Amino acid sequence: MKILRHSGLYYLYHVLICCFLISFPCNVMALDDKEGESEDILAEIKPQVELILRSHPNTWKIIPYKDIWLKGLPVFCFFDKCGHSVVFAKDEEEGWLRLSGGGDFSGMNKVLKNYKISKEELNDSKALVNFLEVLCELYVHPYEIVLSKSFVENHHGDLTSYLFLDDNENQLKSLCANPDVSIKGDVLKIKFNILRMNGSVECWTLFTKHRGDHISVDQLTVSVLKPTGTYLNINIG
Repeated sequence: MKILRHSGLYYLYHVLICCFLISFPCNVMALDDKEGESEDILAEIKPQVELILRSHPNTWKIIPYKDIWLKGLPVFCFFDKCGHSVVFAKDEEEGWLRLSGGGDFSGMNKVLKNYKISKEELNDSKALVNFLEVLCELYVHPYEIVLSKSFVENHHGDLTSYLFLDDNENQLKSLCANPDVSIKGDVLKIKFNILRMNGSVECWTLFTKHRGDHISVDQLTVSVLKPTGTYLNINIG
């Protein structure tokens, strides 16, 4: 009975995710710029997105990133009906840069040059978690959650909304630790846990460099701590 309850909730959860992803085909939020410019941008990038997602644009959900630290840089995340995603940013000199997936961080690092984080802030867990949240949004999509102590604090110790009926809240709390950072000169290794949209938990290890006032990423390794469907990622509304 325990397995049936878990499987039933897991099935329902993923049905809801699929409904969410396809309920607003080509859902384009207007950018704060000249009328029609967002449509022109999407027309430019559509062929590249089609090659990666291999799906029809009418099935996409498109999320434009708001201008926070990107200094007006257009950034879009594209989902298809299966939940696959890709993130692109447009650089004035180099055109469209793919930020997500594939293990290639060249495009990502060009964008991250605009994200300032001092060497002192590397010892500040809150500042570092903020950076990791931004990186995860750009490398995957906006619905990933960095499992840190601040995540527990922000939910006032009540994580039951992320659990299936048979799950243990303390088990999820045990996965919420501040990033583990080792620094040798300008070389950093950052290890942290992330709750994926599919309900799995992964441990990400970033091999990076800190030069001047920004971080560049060289490599990412991923290990699965909890399989797909272990938890509910409700950060998709």
